[in-house]
Amino acid sequence: MDEKIFNSSLLNFRDVTSARLLEAQQLSPRVTIAISWLLIIRSDEASQVDRKYLRESLGITSLIKLWGPYDVTRLLQLRADRPESFVRRKDDASQYQEQYPDKIRSFQVLDLNIHEISLYSSTYRANLSNSLSRKDKARGSGWFLVGQMNNLKAVCESAFERETGWLKNIADFLALSKPQIKAVFEALAQEEVCPVLIYGPHTSLILCLLLSLQGVAEDKISREYLLTEQNSDALPKYDNAYRKEFGLAAKTSYDHPQSFVPDVLDHINAEYRGVHVYLSSIGLTNNQLESVKKNLQEPANSNEKLVDVEEQYRFGEKYCRTSALVYTRASFSRYF
Repeated sequence: MDEKIFNSSLLNFRDVTSARLLEAQQLSPRVTIAISWLLIIRSDEASQVDRKYLRESLGITSLIKLWGPYDVTRLLQLRADRPESFVRRKDDASQYQEQYPDKIRSFQVLDLNIHEISLYSSTYRANLSNSLSRKDKARGSGWFLVGQMNNLKAVCESAFERETGWLKNIADFLALSKPQIKAVFEALAQEEVCPVLIYGPHTSLILCLLLSLQGVAEDKISREYLLTEQNSDALPKYDNAYRKEFGLAAKTSYDHPQSFVPDVLDHINAEYRGVHVYLSSIGLTNNQLESVKKNLQEPANSNEKLVDVEEQYRFGEKYCRTSALVYTRASFSRYF
């Protein structure tokens, strides 16, 4: 493909060989090949075999999981399914509270550094809830009281899609989830972070911020973003399986904003006077930003690659994007 000439160190999973896919499928079920070009890794559940594959076969040193410490789509089920995500309150031992209210968690498993960070901050979620009309809230409350959770989810999804455009959604993340975005860049500023796999909702936003920080031209950032969009027709089959699980109607297609990169950068330039100013405003120091750039530009092994795939976030908002990206020094050296 002609697009590959632009950045030969970028591999979409559409280009990964069948042998690699078969090799990955031999891992535990928690490393899942959903469709032929899509790899999703549940770092909190992966076995030692999975992690050995990540570290030794793919050469990955760090994982940044943008799902956060838990899957935000299953908040109502966490007490039953993931009790470790909750701890007893100090002031009332009979009550529970979220163990990671800031949606940030870092730990090490074997020799992998794992950072779980969700952009769905408490402030963002509260703002999203407030955006619902009184009529939608009343309808949702009614379904909740009679235990019709599928209808509740359908009402919320419809309301969010109607009230929240994709650019406003991105603007809200930038404004309301600053600690979480800061945590992503703090992780990328650490020594020996590359190669790093970043995956989960809104990886496209992180990619846009990273490449812009590096000084990559807007048209090249757009090209990287659009490389994945040509696979969007394969998404409904995978996504609808999850939508059925959550009681949501199947989708036949998705509306992917072709102007994502220029619109996001225009918003950042107008609201914050540029990506560097924005990242500085959320508490990142110049030394940290320089460390991020240095980590992604240092000499790398010839087999390091940038793997970029996307799936549609499976619940709720139409404009939530899920990507899996492997950022390596070799990948970014191609831009300069």
